[in-house]
Amino acid sequence: MVAVFLIWSECDLKIAVITILTIDKAIAPFTCTPEEAESAYKQFCCKNQLTSETELQTWLECNGMTTQELQTYVTRSLKIEKFKQATWGHKLESYFLSHKSNASHSLRRMAGDCATPKS
Repeated sequence: MVAVFLIWSECDLKIAVITILTIDKAIAPFTCTPEEAESAYKQFCCKNQLTSETELQTWLECNGMTTQELQTYVTRSLKIEKFKQATWGHKLESYFLSHKSNASHSLRRMAGDCATPKS
């Protein structure tokens, strides 16, 4: 039974590494200015309520990261967002508009169901 667990763990690790490498290859062409990186870092700290150096250090320790690793993580996340926008951003509006009538109809139906008292 233990051998099966180890095989699955190795398989999961390989999948994770392949995923990371694939994402890194996809986002390689994208860059972040120092200002963008700093803004993303501040947003991350705000989102995670890291308002003091002490809170930041505690968070880093709890997550086993250094400040440099956190900056790398935040920059990578920003590059992934840029990739997503460049790849699919232009398609989202047309997709939304083409499906808007179906969504509106469903919402009206749901609102009608909620307004109708149940016996």
